[in-house]
Amino acid sequence: METVAFSSLKGIEQQNFLTQFSEFPTQVRKDPWRENLLNPTLLKALIETPLPVPKEFWIVKQGEKVLGTCGANVCLSCPQVGYFGFFELDMQEKQWEIVGALLFQQAEAWLKQHCVERILGPVSLSTWFPYRWRTDSADSLRLDWEPGQPSEFVQCALKAGFIPGVDFQSVGTGSPTKMAELLVPHHSRLVEQGFSFEVLKGSDVRAEHVADLHFITHEAFSGGFLFDPLPLQMFEKIYVPMINSPKHDVRIIFCMNPQGVRCGYLIGFVQEGALVFKTVANARSRSGATANVLNPMLEESLRMGLALGVREMHCALMRADNRSMLFAERFARDGGELWRHTYSLFEKKFRN
Repeated sequence: METVAFSSLKGIEQQNFLTQFSEFPTQVRKDPWRENLLNPTLLKALIETPLPVPKEFWIVKQGEKVLGTCGANVCLSCPQVGYFGFFELDMQEKQWEIVGALLFQQAEAWLKQHCVERILGPVSLSTWFPYRWRTDSADSLRLDWEPGQPSEFVQCALKAGFIPGVDFQSVGTGSPTKMAELLVPHHSRLVEQGFSFEVLKGSDVRAEHVADLHFITHEAFSGGFLFDPLPLQMFEKIYVPMINSPKHDVRIIFCMNPQGVRCGYLIGFVQEGALVFKTVANARSRSGATANVLNPMLEESLRMGLALGVREMHCALMRADNRSMLFAERFARDGGELWRHTYSLFEKKFRN
């Protein structure tokens, strides 16, 4: 059994490494954990993405057979933090625990060499890309927009000395009718102030909308938890495929200030009778410091969802200590909680 680092190779050997690394997950993952895998072409492009910080990738092999993969990089916005990611094992191999331990050893040693004080993962280069592992085992419900992986991956992280460091939750609730009614006054007050709303399908999004999404996102989340600025061109490459996904009926609700400038947005989608809330953001430089645009956008989206016949609300992938959880808890009280899933970033802290 040997561990091969990408940086140790050149030329055709590096290209062979990239092919093996990017194709490995789709070759070895079994149901029900295949749904959320990146396709090999996108995964290869992600690995090749240039970063202004160090990054490395490893493959563990037995002869020519790939047994596992992992990557690591320094966080762009906080060089004291390092990430492990792209972790994958062939669970049909009896030695998967040994392979997992080898990969964590390589990632930790490499990150220590780059003077990080805290390791978090799984993160695929940045939180713009796939991150987190599902950690609950409350039910067998699997949703195609949430993280999912074999539970043995978590076992490997725990045995390597990692602990759950940051938790996230998704909550499924019953009908949002009552919540929609409670939010009507918020919506009315904002409209009286001259604000308006624009509702788009994902397929209707154009370059001007993407530019506004980029601006609002960066103003709203800049300085937030593990937020890395992203150039508009790369932002477009990420968001446009997401909002045009044939799997989801994506809707974007923009809030427009009295001057007709987009100042906030809510992204959600309708799936199998449920309205899924994904992201909500507000740029106060455009909305003003005192205007409450989040509740009215929520009411606008609920009204849209009810008109489309939704029967459930799914609040997706919220940081457990974030204000967004207050909405989820309110939905759970008013509509009844149907399910709750938990995900974690695992961490290890040390000083060099």
